[in-house]
Amino acid sequence: MATPNRYGAHWTPAEDIELKRLFHQGLSDNAIAKAMGRHSAEAIERRRWMLGLLRRRKTLWTPQNLQALYDNQHLSSTQLSQKLKIHPTNIHKKRKELGLPTSTQRRWTADEIALLRQHYPTQGARYIANRTQWTPHDVQCKACALGIRRQHDPQEHQPIDTPSAQPSTNAPRQRSRN
Repeated sequence: MATPNRYGAHWTPAEDIELKRLFHQGLSDNAIAKAMGRHSAEAIERRRWMLGLLRRRKTLWTPQNLQALYDNQHLSSTQLSQKLKIHPTNIHKKRKELGLPTSTQRRWTADEIALLRQHYPTQGARYIANRTQWTPHDVQCKACALGIRRQHDPQEHQPIDTPSAQPSTNAPRQRSRN
């Protein structure tokens, strides 16, 4: 015996009532399709949309989750997502929306910047790095961002003897005009 063709099966008013009843019981589209037997899960989903039976999204930002967001600002979005079971992108967006820091990067303190301004020009990046928790590269980048440059000691860097002012043999020849 051949299986009846379900493709394009029309919905009856009784099926609409049954769909609404099963939907309000909280069944999934697959479970409704099995219970009704005549329509696929995809057809159930399309019909639900046509009837305005929409699944409500789970509320991500419960008062407990918001409190955890405020209490755990030191955690990265990825670390917090593992704790709250919320996608890191949603955590990042909510932090931005609430004006919370979106990055857990350490910031330069006023004392560190003062130390940098005072000693970087003469002492260099290693000196600052040894007195802070920043790497010499971090110190150089911050100095560059602040427009602070090293002052080189003229005794430290002696100029190399310059060759005599004789023309180089590698210089391009000038073409004569005829």
